[in-house]
Amino acid sequence: GYLIGVIGSSASPISGLALCSLIVAALLLVAIGVTGSGGVMAVLAVAAVVCCATSIGGEIIQDLKVGHILGGTPWTMELAEIIAVVFTSFVLVGPIMLLHRADILKGGAGIGGEHLPAPQAGLMAMLAQGIVGGEMAWPLVLMGIAFAIGLIMLGCESPMIVAVGMYLDFATSSAIFVGGVIRWIMDLVMERRKMGPPEVEHRVNVGTLLASGLIAGEALMAILIAILVNLNISLPQFGGSGWFGLPVFLLVGIILVAVPLRAPRPEAGA
Repeated sequence: GYLIGVIGSSASPISGLALCSLIVAALLLVAIGVTGSGGVMAVLAVAAVVCCATSIGGEIIQDLKVGHILGGTPWTMELAEIIAVVFTSFVLVGPIMLLHRADILKGGAGIGGEHLPAPQAGLMAMLAQGIVGGEMAWPLVLMGIAFAIGLIMLGCESPMIVAVGMYLDFATSSAIFVGGVIRWIMDLVMERRKMGPPEVEHRVNVGTLLASGLIAGEALMAILIAILVNLNISLPQFGGSGWFGLPVFLLVGIILVAVPLRAPRPEAGA
């Protein structure tokens, strides 16, 4: 909850919590003599349940935070969450299939391949097979535990944030870093303008809502592109280099700073 509240749902430690549950479940199953492919499937089923519960819990925390900023009523938001969970349980597999098939049509391997990697799922499968099959690399697990204890002893405010930063792929971690730099620039500008705490909080909330919209828009655009690929609709290509996207990201960074700073001042007592 702390991670999601500070950074957002994109940094939810779902994989870490699921892996911890997977290790505990695997050890318990091995202790009672459940091994083989059946034991691996049982362990993965436990991890899947924990994964879904953690994901939904994190989304509710983030949604309640945004709802609080916008003045939403908690019980209506919880009702909307229940409806959303039931609805997405039946339709979410559709976008997953679209993304998988679109990547195959473009010469990829689908989900789990180079363009649609699934490192968490692969790691969970390796852990389940390793523990149940007796081939687990325990020194690596113990090293991670010792590292976390060391961070706590050094006074690290949130070892989980450090762990998530190490675990996530470079593309995600670098994007989070750039977001932190943008926030740092905003803090410097607001400090120079001598803004009070209420005004600072208001502008930070505006920036958070703007960033949340960009995250949601990115996910929707990925599905839209997958639909176009499945319909065999070709999209224009702007060169083979990713450097053409830098001006766009620069513009997005300017917007993330300019829009909150130009937001109307909060009313007195708001």
